[in-house]
Amino acid sequence: MFNVSQYARVAREFLTLKEAEGFSPHVWNSDVLIYGTCYGWAKENGLTAEYEAFQDERLGPEKARATLHIDVEKTRRYYAEQKPEDYCDCEGCKNFRALARSAHPELAEYLDSLGVDIRWPFENTSVELEDGTSLYGGWYLAFGEGDCAWSKTLGKVVLLPGLLHPEHGLQGDDVLTLNFENLILPTP
Repeated sequence: MFNVSQYARVAREFLTLKEAEGFSPHVWNSDVLIYGTCYGWAKENGLTAEYEAFQDERLGPEKARATLHIDVEKTRRYYAEQKPEDYCDCEGCKNFRALARSAHPELAEYLDSLGVDIRWPFENTSVELEDGTSLYGGWYLAFGEGDCAWSKTLGKVVLLPGLLHPEHGLQGDDVLTLNFENLILPTP
């Protein structure tokens, strides 16, 4: 059974890790990143249903209001205007662009429905795992708004509205980042 003390332990460990990386927890205005980390832990340990019940109880009516509203046409136009030379050309990013759509078709289809091209995250990071795969996380840009309690899980990949992200330089109150976590691809 998932419990508050386990959630708190994972949250504390995550915050300690992020502080060591230079992030200041006082700038976080929600626990979306912690939620994603804890959800991943719950899935790995076969406690998904218990964790979701815990979150329903913890968030109450807030979870019921969790929404994501994307201006699909504006987002689609943004991706149509992007040029490949505007993006990173490292091996990890090239690998991501080459394999993400075929390795995660359900995610690609969902992102397409939002106007987002899976191949072109605004920024991503990867870690090579011992099993010959790479674990990716990062951000997509979209136009609209999202509630911090919203999340979507497709396979093992979790999408969340991004609260902490690299500076994107776009103007307007409707710029939204979609954080993705747990995307696994073969290592080049």
